[in-house]
Amino acid sequence: MNAKSNGKMILLTALAATLTLTAIAWALDDVKIPLDQVPPAAKAAILKHAAGAKITEIEKETHKGVTVYEAEWQVSGMEHEVCVTADGDVIETEAEIPASQAPAAVQAEIKKRFGPNAKVEVERKTFIMYEVEGRADGKKIEFLISPTGHVHEGHDQGDDDHDNDDDDDNDD
Repeated sequence: MNAKSNGKMILLTALAATLTLTAIAWALDDVKIPLDQVPPAAKAAILKHAAGAKITEIEKETHKGVTVYEAEWQVSGMEHEVCVTADGDVIETEAEIPASQAPAAVQAEIKKRFGPNAKVEVERKTFIMYEVEGRADGKKIEFLISPTGHVHEGHDQGDDDHDNDDDDDNDD
């Protein structure tokens, strides 16, 4: 693994930790509400993700002045969630999965940490972030930002040392 790939792995780990802590902070201000009290765009996004499944709970949460709606439902006995803004922008999705369906590297880490016959719960989480790249005053600027406008600190790269895009993600 080269230094750039290693740096991206560290960044993604830090991002996941930051978003998890943010989600915990949001949970402190949550209020359960019925689906008919969810703004139309948020409601449409929730229903689209639930794909006909019965919504079991919706929480309205506010964090740093941003209101979001987190909905839960079950599919085949497994819990699913989506978190959206009032405008219907998806922030995060979660889907409980059997450990046997996790990628091999995840299964190996579970076995390493819990032993071969561990009973664990596994959720597949997807965080939506936007990567913005550009130039200002002759310097390259790159940052990650969530649909709620939260800029992920530590990702800003304001120098030209990162112009060599050799990370094989087909974005050059």
